[in-house]
Amino acid sequence: MSDNALLHFEDLHLTFGHTIQILPKPSSPGERFESVLLGCLRGETVMVTPPPSGKFPLLSEGQQVVIRVSTLNGVALFPTLVLHIAQVPLYILYLDFPKAINFKQIRQATRVEVAMPVLVSNLNNAAYRSVAGRVSDISLGGAKLDFNQLIGNKGDEIELKGKFEIASIKRILSVRAKIRTVVHSAGVHQYGVQFFEQDEDKQLVLFGFIYSAMAIGTPKIIE
Repeated sequence: MSDNALLHFEDLHLTFGHTIQILPKPSSPGERFESVLLGCLRGETVMVTPPPSGKFPLLSEGQQVVIRVSTLNGVALFPTLVLHIAQVPLYILYLDFPKAINFKQIRQATRVEVAMPVLVSNLNNAAYRSVAGRVSDISLGGAKLDFNQLIGNKGDEIELKGKFEIASIKRILSVRAKIRTVVHSAGVHQYGVQFFEQDEDKQLVLFGFIYSAMAIGTPKIIE
């Protein structure tokens, strides 16, 4: 399951350029806009700017917003105030420095039910290419896959390609994994796979997808 903790901003170990989400209406958590972390002055302010492309909310000084930050092992949330908005030479949003941050950690073993079509290619055996199947559950560490035909053997490395949806945004992603378990039953071939993807951007997409599915609380079906 997930764990909640109170952290300080510096405990997040964010680097400049990290993507930070702004929720301009705390009562409408589904409305989120991306921004880029420029820097911070401890105890005073956090500075962000809009991304090079994309929508950004119309904000005003004194407005209360909520900040959401995704890391590789959890999600941080904290309310803050817009202290100042600079327009020249760069649009910079100065936010009140948070005193405490609610951090929701997702353990590697947290699994959520999904129903997501995927295509799998076996990297060790060219006979299994772009085999259609479905992910039935997923975690940060791996997934359970269901197929009507074989995709390989235990120990084989595969590439899993699917459409991952996060807050109504769909992204096509290819993730590398290794087959750890194989179960054949009633014409269905079920595989347990372990992810070994090292790309941090892909890991963040995986994390966001899992957290989104957890928030819904019901099996997440992707069309």
